[in-house]
Amino acid sequence: MAEQPQGIANKGFGRLTPPPKPNAESSFTISPPPSPTSTSSERALKLIEQLQEKTELGKLTWTTGFEDGQFKVVLPRGELAFVAQVKGNVRRFLVLDERQEVILEETITDDEALDEQLLSAKDRVFDAIGKLQALARVRALQVHEKLAKAEKLLAAI
Repeated sequence: MAEQPQGIANKGFGRLTPPPKPNAESSFTISPPPSPTSTSSERALKLIEQLQEKTELGKLTWTTGFEDGQFKVVLPRGELAFVAQVKGNVRRFLVLDERQEVILEETITDDEALDEQLLSAKDRVFDAIGKLQALARVRALQVHEKLAKAEKLLAAI
């Protein structure tokens, strides 16, 4: 890719200046740029799979979100938050930074998932969001614990 002249506005196609070099006094590190072949759906799917795994291992604590069908988890030190939501035929996955800025959002309807080719990235993300949201719901609402308590309370009547 040819260097852009300094006077031309950067339209998101590349840097006008080289990235700064970290020095020994700084803990600043430069992340590699996203792979040109990696779509946001593929990235979302990888994150969702990691969240499912960590949730199943009991390493993440989910809480209810601000909207119906929404559950969230905040990583230690509050650096990132993840939101999984299923509302009607819409499934949504968000990644937010420490300032609550959205850095990744996948919103997919069941129609979009069905319109895509078989087992497309969007289709896999649609299914994965549903599974993650269901798991997050069970954990956030402590469903198993409350149902066990309900059984004990009803047995005592």
